[in-house]
Amino acid sequence: MKLSLGWCGILMVAAGCATVATPTAQTGGEKQSTASAVARESTKQNTDVQRLTAIWEQRQQKGGSSDYPIGPGDVIELNIPGMDEIKNMSERVNGDGTITLPFVGAIKVDGMTERALRDEIRRRLEENYMRNPQVNLFVKEFRSRQVAVIGAVQKPGLYNLASYSDTLLNMISQAGGMKTEAAERLLFVPAEPADSEQAKKVVQSMPSQIIRQDPAPLI
Repeated sequence: MKLSLGWCGILMVAAGCATVATPTAQTGGEKQSTASAVARESTKQNTDVQRLTAIWEQRQQKGGSSDYPIGPGDVIELNIPGMDEIKNMSERVNGDGTITLPFVGAIKVDGMTERALRDEIRRRLEENYMRNPQVNLFVKEFRSRQVAVIGAVQKPGLYNLASYSDTLLNMISQAGGMKTEAAERLLFVPAEPADSEQAKKVVQSMPSQIIRQDPAPLI
């Protein structure tokens, strides 16, 4: 099942050790125990998939759009034909969640989608400067949507979600892939709103290489 990362969170690749099993004869009780263990593991995997699917569906309903909300640090590419001042222009969202454009002024873009921002710029230009302006806009870089990939990977750290179609495998690939001792298990912790005390616990539980970076987008 291919699951896209709708928002951000923490992805941990569990470490394990590979062993070579020597074929031995199993008694009836051992066969039953093995079958029970396989059944439990299969049930757990199905439950995990169902939980991830439920989270995805819930966030799709809340968002109502496939666009990421824009946030501080994101880079927006703009082009408005007929306005040299806003031609092939790149603007990074300030720490307070705003951008400032010629003839448009300051806009609080934090939490907006691409479509909402495009409509707002068009509205402001129509009021004072242009009739039916064509606003071409897209988020070139998402810096406010990050995933912490930690555990048995080559390069643990914070990685940016480049697009809405990024998957768990994409993020593991950005982290250099899994180490040889990695177990066949992933721990995925979706980001959820948290109060300051909960946020502090999450940060304290992170490895030092993650804490040295800014963990704020994860919380």
